[in-house]
Amino acid sequence: MAGSLVSRFWPVRVVGVITGVRLAGCSFVGTLLAEEFLRPAGIMVLVWFALLAIFHRDDPGHPAAPAGPAPA
Repeated sequence: MAGSLVSRFWPVRVVGVITGVRLAGCSFVGTLLAEEFLRPAGIMVLVWFALLAIFHRDDPGHPAAPAGPAPA
């Protein structure tokens, strides 16, 4: 979910941060909560993945792999 912090699109940032905070909270008190409390977090993860699929665009100025030859 940390990738949400660097996203240029506010829906990805908002849903990612909310989902990350909720999942982090559930990891600390998950044994004390009912299973029904975790279900919305699972749905939010799916929504976050869908938003990433819709809004993610590669930045041509920053290639994912180095352009030079591989180190020997």
